[in-house]
Amino acid sequence: MKNISIYLLLLCCSLAISSCEDDLLKDEQYESIIYLLSGSKNIYDHEIDLNNDTDSLYVTIGSSGTKPVSKDVNVELEENLTLIDDYNKRNFDIDTDKYAKRMPLSRIDVASLSTTLKAGTVDNKSRLLVKLNAQGLSVDTTYLIPYQIKSVSNFKVNEEKNNALVKLYFKNDYCSQKTVTTYFMKGDKKSENAAEDAAPIKIAASKRFLPIAANEVRLFPSTVKFSTKLEDIENKAMKLVITGDKVVVKPYKNVEVEDLGTSTYEKLNKIFHLHYRYNDNGEWFVVNEKLRLID
Repeated sequence: MKNISIYLLLLCCSLAISSCEDDLLKDEQYESIIYLLSGSKNIYDHEIDLNNDTDSLYVTIGSSGTKPVSKDVNVELEENLTLIDDYNKRNFDIDTDKYAKRMPLSRIDVASLSTTLKAGTVDNKSRLLVKLNAQGLSVDTTYLIPYQIKSVSNFKVNEEKNNALVKLYFKNDYCSQKTVTTYFMKGDKKSENAAEDAAPIKIAASKRFLPIAANEVRLFPSTVKFSTKLEDIENKAMKLVITGDKVVVKPYKNVEVEDLGTSTYEKLNKIFHLHYRYNDNGEWFVVNEKLRLID
């Protein structure tokens, strides 16, 4: 009888502890904690379509937990430039040429950095509209917008997700900066110094395109290797200006290149046909290229 009593006492204690644990789990499950939506390492990627004069994105404030917030939450954000400093040191250390920059304030239009997460909101989120003007910005610079939660009127803030670095990329109809865009090239080139009856040299390469305007892309001529070095970009890169099915090959900066009047673009098949001449270390070459997008 005594053993039965002890067993019943232990069973009651076990049930009580289990009940307490269940209550704690329920509290954690339903607890509202405010955060800024972002991806890995608090980076929020956004692609700007250069076809549009202005672009927009939403900065999203959310609440964890399976239930909507029980009362309104007034949330105020602020810019925190130290987030950019931390990003640069973490990714580039002393290689300052690669440092990301703050998106110029003159190109950001946001009505307010305050919003209210309404009680009972089903998706537990509120959004701030940010409008951007990226026309003319350099594809060679990484632009960031550093937002951080400044204050909330109710509930706690997730200290690990209280900020978000909006990282901007560019794209147009022909290529993307975020997703590496590669075209496979086959063609030929011939030196203008070669004999008239000399056969052209066959060439082939995978070539990366970068968007620089709504109807412009940048690449390197012939089989010149892709480079992110500013000196190479300024002295070796060329650009394509596309208008409908017509294409004009032009210098990006200092390279000597001339379009020969028959360059075209097949929109349906995503193929460029280029015909141009360019100066390679004092020797002029006539180049024919067929470039097909690698999906």
